[in-house]
Amino acid sequence: MTRPTYEGAYADVPPPGYHVISRLEKTGGEPLPVDVIKIPILEPRDRVLECAYEILVDDLDDDEAVRLILEVILGDLTDHYYRDQAGTIALVNLRTSARRTIPYPA
Repeated sequence: MTRPTYEGAYADVPPPGYHVISRLEKTGGEPLPVDVIKIPILEPRDRVLECAYEILVDDLDDDEAVRLILEVILGDLTDHYYRDQAGTIALVNLRTSARRTIPYPA
């Protein structure tokens, strides 16, 4: 089985906007994006990158969501824009209220 392809984007509607991770799903023709994670808060405060997210599908667990946020949003989409502004990332799952703090990857 091939690994799904994911892409990150920023949507500015409705204000104030949010980041989103979509999975590209093949349905016969062109791949269609299916939103899987919504990130309404992604902002540095006092050297901590605050990241609040909501998992929108049933087939992703919290660990996979964090991995996708690190790879797709912080890596691919923003090219580690926040690396100089934060040494740690405070992650909050908005559905479960689960919290964790991790070092910002080098």
